[in-house]
Amino acid sequence: MKILRIIGIVLLVLVVLLGAVVAYASIQINNQLEATFDLPEIADIPLPTDEASLAEGQRLYQTLGCVGCHGADGGGGVVVDDPVFGYFPASNLTSGSGGVATQYTRSGDWVRAIRHGVSPNGKPLVIMPVNEFGHLTDADMSKIVAYLTSLEPVDSDLKPMRIALPAKVMFGLDPAGITAADTIDHKAVDPWDVEVGATAEYGKYLAVTCAGCHGSNFDGDWMPPPGEPQPKNITPHETGIGGWTLEQFKTAVQTGVRPDGSTLDPFMPWPYYAQLTDVEVEAIYLYLQTVEPVATED
Repeated sequence: MKILRIIGIVLLVLVVLLGAVVAYASIQINNQLEATFDLPEIADIPLPTDEASLAEGQRLYQTLGCVGCHGADGGGGVVVDDPVFGYFPASNLTSGSGGVATQYTRSGDWVRAIRHGVSPNGKPLVIMPVNEFGHLTDADMSKIVAYLTSLEPVDSDLKPMRIALPAKVMFGLDPAGITAADTIDHKAVDPWDVEVGATAEYGKYLAVTCAGCHGSNFDGDWMPPPGEPQPKNITPHETGIGGWTLEQFKTAVQTGVRPDGSTLDPFMPWPYYAQLTDVEVEAIYLYLQTVEPVATED
């Protein structure tokens, strides 16, 4: 009986601790979602209207990965729909029914969202990777925003976000949280000043987007959301791309075929990356050769 009593007490303590963790995580999530950011007014940026600039804006929208969440037409989509994780939609960026463009009346509103992860009403955007876009040059930003404001209206009926309990615990205990707006220094957000060219410096600018999937050190060693494959190691280690030549890297990025003839996982949106110029691909390759090699298991 004494052993059973001890076991019962231990179980009770574990249940209480688990309840405390869940309660803490839920409070953290609610605090993040209910936060309001009183940022200084973001100045409008001049938007180009010529066809070449709009076409470049569309290319950037695709090669930077925006299309992966918001769709080819900007009408939004479901990023995650999992009974354990929850339901996470990506916003409809157009002026159609359910679209956010009706709220984004100034170019500065778009800049605030893309660079700071904050909507015009001061609320944080959820799972918007502003750390991947805050550095964009003014030239690139203006073309992207010009393209977004030119999108044809798309009507959407996406359901409201639902965060399942395991996801609440995961995000609530993660310092990065579920919104990026409260993890960045908004006063330090500033576009990079970098010249286009086949240089490691320009490659570093472009590869910020790659880090979104492959991780901050590019070894792919992190837990992806449900339904997504494990990202690959793209460091210059032999278990990564250490043995790849520039031409082999270009072939993989632009055609989806590895040096051994195998194809990349369809989750890797190489059809969009095929639009990267040879200069851009070379720049990314040169930069990746400078990052620390990391050994990983396949």
